[in-house]
Amino acid sequence: MLIPMLCLLVGAATGEHLRKERKVEQPILINARRYSDELNSSCLQVSGRLKGERVWRQKTGLDEPVPPTQFAIKDAFLIAVYPSRIIVMSRDSGQLSWSRGTLRNFFFDLKPEGMVDVDHAGYYGILGLDKKIVNKMSLPFVDTNTVLAFSRKLGDEMVYAYKTLPEPGEPGGSHLGPSFTFKRVNIKKDKFLWQFIREEDLLDVLFSEKDRRMCICTHRDAYLFLIDTISDAGVRSIHLEEIVSCALDHHGNLLLVGRQEKEKHLSLKQYTMQGVAGWNLAMEKLEFLRQPPASSPDGKIYILTGRMLRCIDKGHVSWSFELPSTLSLITVLKDGSILASSGSTLIQISHDGKEMLRVSIDENITTRPVMDENGHVYIGGVKGIYCFK
Repeated sequence: MLIPMLCLLVGAATGEHLRKERKVEQPILINARRYSDELNSSCLQVSGRLKGERVWRQKTGLDEPVPPTQFAIKDAFLIAVYPSRIIVMSRDSGQLSWSRGTLRNFFFDLKPEGMVDVDHAGYYGILGLDKKIVNKMSLPFVDTNTVLAFSRKLGDEMVYAYKTLPEPGEPGGSHLGPSFTFKRVNIKKDKFLWQFIREEDLLDVLFSEKDRRMCICTHRDAYLFLIDTISDAGVRSIHLEEIVSCALDHHGNLLLVGRQEKEKHLSLKQYTMQGVAGWNLAMEKLEFLRQPPASSPDGKIYILTGRMLRCIDKGHVSWSFELPSTLSLITVLKDGSILASSGSTLIQISHDGKEMLRVSIDENITTRPVMDENGHVYIGGVKGIYCFK
């Protein structure tokens, strides 16, 4: 049963001085799918030239020395996500505004109006930066044994996907493995429109706003369909022996890192969202892959394997850049330059693969670099969070 709820006040409002600060007209949705937007593109529509000057460093005040895993930006705030807590800070000073513990199955997702929040009972809502819950409703079968991987409200419909965590069965019985479920529900009529279920381990869920197509990716299959599909017959699939990562580029193409049954090595494969194969780039010496292929609006694709960053244009390597550490993450900017966190070093690389600037801190960086509309860059580690310009 879908139960609309009244707005619920869950904490005190933020300070008056923060409410008066500037607002970002379009929120920078850094980690809707962990790596930026729902394309998984690792690209931000901002740009700036890093000077290497530290603006502030802020300790988090957490009881345990744990590093942040990701950042997001909305209005005047920087949102730092930790394994069991969210911290909301002022972008200008790093001053803590408020923090909140999270559930074990929490999956961070930022919408234009706030953060997705799911509680123990499976109630879904948007947590605003004033700590008010809005649009609260129940999502059937979302509970502590599931992780919400995608959600979108479309008129009277709620469209969402979640994965079920593996759990032991009855004593002496079989082990219950992972599965995923995609649902379309009419909220107003309290009616299921369609659900798509497979007993496979969910890798990620991608959504192309331009052509309203979904991709649900597991470790062996990519399922492709229109978001308003009403039958399993409308689902096309791409099957590989192994899939390790997925993303959409800015032209609506699917990018899979994986291999066919007879292939010895992984490759970067391009498909249309209708499942038609495009180019295939073999990577015989594929090292540790920490994030999906990145892309930029001009059609360039970037893949980071271990210490090597490669720029790919029309299926061919255009340039390569060797980073100082295998513990690296990248963010592509609007001007075509790339920010990379690599070990304890922050580097900006030009659109043609040349180093522009590097700056080091006294600890390993655990997050992707995030730039705001003012050209400020945020990184984090165990000792704290840093802002550079």
